[in-house]
Amino acid sequence: VIEKQSVVRSFVPVAEIRTNKIIDFQQKMGDAISSLLFQPPPPTYLHPSRHFWLNTEKGSRIPAFFIERPNAQVTILFSHGNAEDLGMIYDWFNDLARVLRVNIMAYDYT
Repeated sequence: VIEKQSVVRSFVPVAEIRTNKIIDFQQKMGDAISSLLFQPPPPTYLHPSRHFWLNTEKGSRIPAFFIERPNAQVTILFSHGNAEDLGMIYDWFNDLARVLRVNIMAYDYT
């Protein structure tokens, strides 16, 4: 004679395993599709005179740039978005700093 409670207990983990496998498959499929469709552009590089390096506490070095405008009263700290790097945004920010009369600092990620 099988008790009702033992049947329910043995059935629940099987349902959880199936659900976890489906979710895991969906995540892997989504990651695979994203990596195929959303390729980042090739990295661009700034001339060494346009950037400098920030040293982190953990010993990493992070490239950054600072665009200084005469008599600017404001400095904008900018964190770029996905699939961008400093080389891609430098010229645009140079123009923006000139038009808005602000300083702009941007950095890359480790």
